[in-house]
Amino acid sequence: MLHLGARAWYTSFRSGSSVSLHAHGNLNPEHRNLLERVRVLATCGHLKEALSLFYTLETPHCQQTYATLFHECARHGCFHEGRSLHRFMVAHNAANSTDLFITNHIINMYCKSGYLDYAHRLFDEMPTRNLVSWTALISGYAQRGQGGDCFRLFSSMLGHFRPNEFAFASVLSSCGGRDGRQVHALALKMSWDASVFVGNALITMYSKGGGYEDELGDRIDEAWTMFKAMEFRNLVSWNSMIAVFQFHGLGAQAMDLFMQMRYERIGFDSSTLLGVLSSFCGSSENGSNLCLRLCSQLHCLTVKTGFISDVKVATALVRAYSDLGGHVDDCYKLFLETSCYGDIVSWTSIITTFAERDPEEAFFLYSQLYHGDLAPDRYTFSIVLKACAGLITERNTSAVHSQVIKAGFESDTVLSNSLIHAYARILEQSKREMAESQTKTIRFGIIGCAQIARKVIRAISLASRATLHAIGSRSIEKAQKFAALCGLSETLVKVYGSYDQVLDDPCVDAVYVPLPTSLHLQWAILAARKKKHLLLEKPTALDVHELDRILEACQSNGVQFMDGSMWLHHPRTARMKELIFDSKLFGQVNFIHSTSTTLMPPEFFESNIRVKPDLDSLGAVGDLAWYCIGAFLWAKDYKLPSIVTALPGTIKNSAGVTLTCTASFHWEDNTVAIIHCSFLSESSMDLAVSGSNGNLHLADFIIPFREDSASFEFVSGAKYSELQIGWTAKPEELIVDSKLPQEVLMVEELAGLVEGIRDYGNSPNGKWPEISRKTQLVLDAVMKSIDLGCKPVNL
Repeated sequence: MLHLGARAWYTSFRSGSSVSLHAHGNLNPEHRNLLERVRVLATCGHLKEALSLFYTLETPHCQQTYATLFHECARHGCFHEGRSLHRFMVAHNAANSTDLFITNHIINMYCKSGYLDYAHRLFDEMPTRNLVSWTALISGYAQRGQGGDCFRLFSSMLGHFRPNEFAFASVLSSCGGRDGRQVHALALKMSWDASVFVGNALITMYSKGGGYEDELGDRIDEAWTMFKAMEFRNLVSWNSMIAVFQFHGLGAQAMDLFMQMRYERIGFDSSTLLGVLSSFCGSSENGSNLCLRLCSQLHCLTVKTGFISDVKVATALVRAYSDLGGHVDDCYKLFLETSCYGDIVSWTSIITTFAERDPEEAFFLYSQLYHGDLAPDRYTFSIVLKACAGLITERNTSAVHSQVIKAGFESDTVLSNSLIHAYARILEQSKREMAESQTKTIRFGIIGCAQIARKVIRAISLASRATLHAIGSRSIEKAQKFAALCGLSETLVKVYGSYDQVLDDPCVDAVYVPLPTSLHLQWAILAARKKKHLLLEKPTALDVHELDRILEACQSNGVQFMDGSMWLHHPRTARMKELIFDSKLFGQVNFIHSTSTTLMPPEFFESNIRVKPDLDSLGAVGDLAWYCIGAFLWAKDYKLPSIVTALPGTIKNSAGVTLTCTASFHWEDNTVAIIHCSFLSESSMDLAVSGSNGNLHLADFIIPFREDSASFEFVSGAKYSELQIGWTAKPEELIVDSKLPQEVLMVEELAGLVEGIRDYGNSPNGKWPEISRKTQLVLDAVMKSIDLGCKPVNL
């Protein structure tokens, strides 16, 4: 709520001061020049230079100079400089200490600085007082919200002076209830109710009690009644009434009043915009499209009028958009486009916007703030701790906790409560995860700490029928480091220093193996022999003979086998298959084209296992062509091609590992497929399937552009138009939603099969081993054709 009494008092005090200044006209030229120089320096914000100049001149100093300096100290909030000046005056010009004009300025200075005890003590020591003296002290108490003291002082003044409109405005703005009504009655009796200052203060006073109920006027708030009854209104009057609506969270009513201002051609300022925008925050009308549209209109107006450059207005806009359900990306864009990044309140506001909807992004913004030039305050820490409670990660909460202590807020009650809440959420989540891990069906172990394992760990955590039970590496140090990188708690996930320990754990139902291809044969067979169901990263083996030995071990031990081709589990894949196998829409498949390329950095070719012949001799063919081969086999319903030919242009490194390869595939029904894989080309994941009556294309068949949905283009029966100047049909983009990422669906699929085997006596599903074997068989043919100098290989 606005300090209306303070504004009125400022007007009163300045007018009173000007009268006193003219009363002292006997100034010599030196003093006149000094006063003018002091005024210029102080007015331009150079108060310290003005004081320095003042102290260098010989005493005695004139009263006007003291008054001007005390006034500037009050205006700039320079309490220490003002107190030093007061001491200097007492020591060097004791006669001025009892001067009414100067003492009023000193009281005003102490009141503006918030040192009411100093002001009141000086007031009590005054031999004589005037109306300005009383009003200055009353205004000081009003500005600090001490309504009771303000009312008592005002009551005492009535025995000495008749209050003016500024005294009424000060006391009314700070009082409420019975006291405020008594002062209102006195104002009516003394005919001050017609004063615009008093009217504005009455709006403020009555807004503290009662409520604006509805626009139909069933019970109109007394503040609204006062506003309507005012014969004359200034901008403060309108801003005060808007502030009332803000207090009650009535954004639409505040906006209606603002539009009335615009209709009546009444100007507005930043306080007006702040009031209207702030009224949307916490409003009961939040989420309504109307309020969001009104907020957007205000946004346009702030841009048009230049108020968008005001940090407070821009911050209020961000907060309003956020509270009304606006998109967080729009809020962040507004934050970046304005000068908000230089204001701690604005940072706190944008972090608040993300805290509930995207705690991870909120913490990222806080990290940017913390490493910048601004220091977080207690409000910023409170919001960040709220985001930590949403993230439920001990590492982030502990980091913020240490920063709270470093900033000196460790004894702050609000922050202590926020920390307790964040840590309680972590403890609650740990207990919940422990309980879920005991009830979830399939417990996974992971042997190997490859980068792809982090993706599968996330998938297991999101799967409803799986939980991560253990991870293992070649050393306990490496395993622990990997667990920390993945944010795994060693109280929930066992960490082993060898692969054998994972396989020997009786609680592990299935294992994911992301080891180098050369190690697959040894560890996959050992896992199968220990009755661990197998999710084996592709390529599954160095050749089909190794894979056959793995599959034989799985079959003889009754365990399920599946490779890590995630795209096959996406619902988009099933939808595309429906269209391809619709003979009317698509016809017969006759051509397939697929690419899988990724541009690797220089260090990849020096140290990555995929270019080391002793670890993964298949290179780009095993890592990338596996997807392309799997894609055309899928499109042909896993009917094998009869001829496989590697095309010229294969590139190998100095160790003989393939970096780039192109190959063609032919079927007896004249279907042709072309694939291209490379570590040397920009990323591509294209799949195009052409039929006798339809075409299908997508550019992200391996990894969808988005997790929650994926699309592809499909057209059926497209012909050239007359004169061949166009087409009769164009491809349609079909979008398939996915509630879960494809890697999660892969884990869910395997977990369901394992559950059926373990709990219901089902046999392992032979579909997945067959898909892997056919893919490996064709891949072997490509490698053989490369070794034969690109000669055809018959299957």
